[in-house]
Amino acid sequence: MSKTETKTLTITIDKDSRVVLVEKQMKIVGFHFSNLEFARSWVNTVTKLKDDTWEISVLEAK
Repeated sequence: MSKTETKTLTITIDKDSRVVLVEKQMKIVGFHFSNLEFARSWVNTVTKLKDDTWEISVLEAK
């Protein structure tokens, strides 16, 4: 059985709003902003902090 843990990430959208950078521990992962809806399959909550910065809470299997 795997446990599910909630983690909070902070994402930053670049100027053209196409690329979202996700900060996770020491890694930066990029994905397209247009895929944010698709990413909601693993995203728990999305909170806008500033114009180009969002906080994402994700469910992660352990």
